[in-house]
Amino acid sequence: HTHTHTITMNTPLLLLLLLAASAHSAPQQRHTRPRSHVPGLASACGKLAVPSGTHVQGLAEDGTLTVRYANGTVTSLAPCRPLKSAPHPHPHPPLTDNPDNQWLAWYFSETNLMDNGATFFSSRWTVPPLPEDLPSNLAFFNGLQPTYDPKPYDFIIQPVLSTGSWMDGDFPSIWVINAVMCHNSGHCIYGHPMRTEAGHSILGTMQLLSSRPNNQWNITVLDQDTGLGNSIIYETTYPLLWAFVTMEHNPAGPVGDCDRLPRDSLDFVENNLQPAAPEGWQGVIGDGGCQISTDTFAQAEKLTIYF
Repeated sequence: HTHTHTITMNTPLLLLLLLAASAHSAPQQRHTRPRSHVPGLASACGKLAVPSGTHVQGLAEDGTLTVRYANGTVTSLAPCRPLKSAPHPHPHPPLTDNPDNQWLAWYFSETNLMDNGATFFSSRWTVPPLPEDLPSNLAFFNGLQPTYDPKPYDFIIQPVLSTGSWMDGDFPSIWVINAVMCHNSGHCIYGHPMRTEAGHSILGTMQLLSSRPNNQWNITVLDQDTGLGNSIIYETTYPLLWAFVTMEHNPAGPVGDCDRLPRDSLDFVENNLQPAAPEGWQGVIGDGGCQISTDTFAQAEKLTIYF
């Protein structure tokens, strides 16, 4: 006898296969709702502009910073506010309950802990047109921190593109770049702002120069179209375990007027984190509104913030 086998696919199974194929071809999922886990530091209460190449030491347990200038001058900066940990214990409340949060959107990646943190991180991005309604401060940067939730010893090193008035001058209608280090003691120390223009390519680089006896980091920002930029050196005992690319707005909280943001999106490209963790990059948004979003997961080649 000859037996003929007929395979009949039932409707639920067919539906599952079609849904799986559709999900595979769907565009990358984006974060469109605020997340409650907030990195970044509170607003600075002390600000100091320094010449390019200035050496800053953050070695004191009480948060005092030592600034060593190239001419031999040394200045000590005592904390201008009490050192503090994250503003709330886990689980964190909504972002709107954190008055210090200024990050509108960011991507993060954890460095390889087996290698004692990062040794190098660079990103490139293009200066966007200025917003139609100028903000009090808007900044784009890549950066490194020792923790995700702020601890008393926390700090961030960051090459920054910004417009506004948060630094030592008022730049409401131009873009500027500079190398920046902000500490949880309240102080932000940065190279003198240098003007840049829409369409210029910005390269932000952080490189570990030495790990003995302490970790010495060179923070550099460069306008690749003009060749202008600056750098500062930061010395610390802590490894840098978290990498970010970020859009920040000041004052904290919702933007209010969406014309305070540039149009469309901004790409951080050629993101080179060494050593990189295998998990890659994840996108998060704050409570800024204005249809701000990130990709849920992204590759280092391009990290896009949409607004």
